[in-house]
Amino acid sequence: MRIHGEGFLDFSQGRRPGFARGRLGRQNHRGDFHASHFFLQGRNAFCLGRLGGAKNLAPLQESGIRLKDGRKQHEDVIPILASQGFLGLAKRIRLACRQLAGRNFRHKRTSYPKGRTTPNQNPLGISLPFGGSSPIPKGVTIGFLLFGAGFLIGSIPFGAWIARSQGVDIQKRGSGNIGATNVGRVLGKKWGYLVFLLDALKGWFAVWLAAEFLQAGDAASVLTGVAAVAGHVFSPWLNFKGGKGVATSAGVLLGLAPVVLIWTAAIWGFSFFVKRIVSVSSLLAATSFPFLVLWLEPGRQALLAAAFALAGLVWYRHRDNLQRLVRGTENGFEKKRPARRKGKTKR
Repeated sequence: MRIHGEGFLDFSQGRRPGFARGRLGRQNHRGDFHASHFFLQGRNAFCLGRLGGAKNLAPLQESGIRLKDGRKQHEDVIPILASQGFLGLAKRIRLACRQLAGRNFRHKRTSYPKGRTTPNQNPLGISLPFGGSSPIPKGVTIGFLLFGAGFLIGSIPFGAWIARSQGVDIQKRGSGNIGATNVGRVLGKKWGYLVFLLDALKGWFAVWLAAEFLQAGDAASVLTGVAAVAGHVFSPWLNFKGGKGVATSAGVLLGLAPVVLIWTAAIWGFSFFVKRIVSVSSLLAATSFPFLVLWLEPGRQALLAAAFALAGLVWYRHRDNLQRLVRGTENGFEKKRPARRKGKTKR
């Protein structure tokens, strides 16, 4: 079995210098196992490789791992041996990012940091990306784990808990929704703002957990964000009932595509300024989401698919609002009228 991986010097991708990206390895039809390969934005790059039970670095240097810099090929290998499954690998990657700062490929091989641990021992069978045997493909396993983690994070019903702390069952008051709008109408604006902030924060945290802490790829981060919104909408703590996903989607956008969030928020704000109806603003913002991704983030297919999924989910959760809009009974916020000055009366 031949293991090989490639690292790339890339100036177009990555969120900032020092951000490691990569993809999980997989076995193709010829039986060659393609190792996970990562790259750093800028002048620094490194590749990762590991044979199943290797305890030394010699097999790595003989396994055909090569590093590309444009048209040139380098024989320098920076091996990082994974330990304790995926979390251990993620920590090693982050350590290598810090150690490689300011270095380039003119150094000797001995000057590069080498991470080395004991062979991978993972009772769950999810050690990635090398070694171990599992009846489920490793990428599928990690996808399920990230989806589950995002779903649990998003399922935290902050609106219901805050309302309960004030002695109110928010599901029996107002529209029955646990989101910021209904909480603000029932308990007051300050509580509505707090619920919006917390709901957005859990969406952002789910993306951060996948993208920054676990160093997952773009598709895995997007999947985790979508799972967080799904958890908010179908919270298992409330018999799979929840909010409408607008605030949590905003938090997910903040972690995945802040520029898209700015434009989406501008559309929401302009619509609310004109109509003063939250549901109309949310539906227009959700509808514009996929088109903004096509315009501002071309090439991110996973984000585009998530944009359509989230837009459809927001529309689905606003079914009752659409019926009230058709009947003309949807609640809105009235514009504040300027107070009249005292001492001036009309004759």
